[in-house]
Order: sequence, then structure tokens, then C-alpha cells
Amino acid sequence: MKYNEQKGILKILKDWEQNNQHLGFIRCELGYKIIGGKKTKQLSFRILVPKKLSPMALGENSIPKEIEGLPTDVIEYSYRQECDTVDPKNIQQELTGG
Repeated sequence: MKYNEQKGILKILKDWEQNNQHLGFIRCELGYKIIGGKKTKQLSFRILVPKKLSPMALGENSIPKEIEGLPTDVIEYSYRQECDTVDPKNIQQELTGG
């Protein structure tokens, strides 16, 4: 994926996240879709929620199956759980003294 494409996708994700806070998710991220507990090679908008509920139970507040043509992946997540994504702002490189 080219940088400009990724930048555009991230803007769509950020805008969707800001406009849909009422849905009660923890956060949104770009990552690979997980099916049956295994990561696939399919890029998706991953929406982390405290508890997964059926779309029928959520009614009009359910998360769409796709956003701007990219599939969504709803993932039950707790703050104690580690996630396989990394925020580049939080990466620290080890310094070696000379």
C-alpha cells in the first residue's frame, strides 16, 4: 500500500471514529482481520469493544460490515489485553553509550 493510500485510509478511520463515539467502542485501528482466532491477510478497520453483542441486539447502533469499502472487524478487548498493533509515537529505541 502506498503512503498516500494509507494516509487516506487513516483519515477515513479517524473521521469515522470521531463521528461514531456514541457506539461505545474503545478505539479503532487499521489492522488485519481476525477470523476464528487467526489473523488473515485481509486489511480491515478493527473496532475494539468491551463486549461483543449481536447486531440484532444493537439495532441501529450496530457497527457496519464495511466502512468506505474496507471490511470491519469487531474485536472484544480489555485494557489488560495486549494488541498486535503499535503506535509509532510510542516506539522508543534503546540508546547505547559510547
